Amino acid sequence: TAEKFAARLRPVARVDFIADDPGKAGGFWAKTSRITQELRKTVAQAKRSIVMQTPYLILSKPARTLVRELREENPGLSIRISSNSFASTDNLFAYSANYRLRGLYVDELKLQVHEFKPRPASIDRLFSHQSMIDRLAASRLAGGRQSRRPYVCVHAKSLVIDDRIAFIGSYNLDPRSENLNTEVGLLIEDPGVARELREEIERDMRPENSWVIARRSMPLGIE
Repeated sequence: TAEKFAARLRPVARVDFIADDPGKAGGFWAKTSRITQELRKTVAQAKRSIVMQTPYLILSKPARTLVRELREENPGLSIRISSNSFASTDNLFAYSANYRLRGLYVDELKLQVHEFKPRPASIDRLFSHQSMIDRLAASRLAGGRQSRRPYVCVHAKSLVIDDRIAFIGSYNLDPRSENLNTEVGLLIEDPGVARELREEIERDMRPENSWVIARRSMPLGIE
């Protein structure tokens, strides 16, 4: 644990702790929360790239408008998102909302969406005791005490802007975090931390670890 977490601690150029007031002051009909405002201002600074990871990918109308504005200002802006697939999600209702909008994400907003596999190639690196977990699961499956093999689910909420600014916190990319849930996070301005976080997210995006969402080719114009 010390090697995996404490050994990686380091000073940074600047860090701000941002948090919502408890109860979000009224929910969906209230004024936009502090953390939502701060993240919007941060994302609006992007010039070259946005790389993010979120368990749930449900862009609200204001979030979609922000992406369109960024596209108009910076046509070459790269926006890549790591999220859960149908096979790895822990919330089928949230995934169904994402599925309904994925055509808009890919075709109109030009998002590059990478959906995490339930058994990524890097699973042994992520969990050093994975072989032991698999053996225990096999025994439970054989005895009828378990119905599914262990799988990996993305739960990180992180963001990197232009390899310069990083965000790590509790904020999901969905309307609940935007309007209802009380969220917290660290906004870090440090190129070293930003690059390291981007590399962690990009590892999960690799072809052996994720599927890429793309437009499905349909014959005879029956889309």
